[in-house]
Amino acid sequence: MKTLKLIYRGSILFWSVVFLLTLFEGNPTNPRINTFKFLNETHDYTDYVDILTVLFHLEANKINLFEWCCDLINFIGKDLGYDYQMMNILIFVVILPTLFFNVLFIAMYQFIVIKKKLQ
Repeated sequence: MKTLKLIYRGSILFWSVVFLLTLFEGNPTNPRINTFKFLNETHDYTDYVDILTVLFHLEANKINLFEWCCDLINFIGKDLGYDYQMMNILIFVVILPTLFFNVLFIAMYQFIVIKKKLQ
């Protein structure tokens, strides 16, 4: 059980570091990103509640789900100081694969510990 606690604490520490680096490391911008049509036609959101309101009323706002996702990534990026392209890299290349392997590692280790306890 001590090893599981160590793994959980290590995981929490790792994700805290990733979160802090993402939060305080930003501001790279790429001028080429402004050529994308769906980014130039984004809506002006005031806060996250406004974004969720648009999500539940996509047809009334004349926006599809892909454009809403782009708006969300763009809004979060502006909030953190990143542009759309950098947020895509952070979310889909860094954070999601790392989260997948982290959860997979924890699940495999828990399975091994539970199997040893049952025998």
